[in-house]
Amino acid sequence: MNKIAITGLSLFAALCMSFSVQAATPLSRDNIESFIAVMKPMQKLEEKYDILEEDGSDMQSVLPGSETFGPMTHSLKTIRTHKSFPEFAKIIDDAGFTSPDQWANVGDRILNAYMGLKMAANMSPADVEKMQESIAELEKNEYLSPETKAQMLVGLKQGLAMMTNPSDQVKADQKALKPYMRKLEILFEDTE
Repeated sequence: MNKIAITGLSLFAALCMSFSVQAATPLSRDNIESFIAVMKPMQKLEEKYDILEEDGSDMQSVLPGSETFGPMTHSLKTIRTHKSFPEFAKIIDDAGFTSPDQWANVGDRILNAYMGLKMAANMSPADVEKMQESIAELEKNEYLSPETKAQMLVGLKQGLAMMTNPSDQVKADQKALKPYMRKLEILFEDTE
């Protein structure tokens, strides 16, 4: 019985270590190029079916700075039950992704890195100081509900952290993404 428990714990530990190694792997050139390759077909699919208009779910997960920031994961949750899913899955497969979940993970990481780079490029030290002052003022605000205050604080603090103190994972993703910034800027402008 003890051997079974130890073996089970060993397998669980190995799985956890495998996941952490996988999560620590920077975005690859193939990941980034595959994500870029699916943007236009995805936009056409969304326009064809008006997918986002039909999605009435909570949009908090697609807001930068939210605890659950994951716009591609959010989109995947929506499209999994949508009639367009077979077309979506084909686009993902044709681009070389192993699964829709891999596409969502790569997309969330690309957007996180992209937004961090854009924020760092567009904000001055004075802007950072103003953001820190806003956080301090918000923490003292007695007129907002605790829920609203908490939500705003999470957004501001995570936005500030994205810019001033990104995780090692985000730094590695940003480094991998830098050569693609202009291409992504053009693609994001085209999809607005």
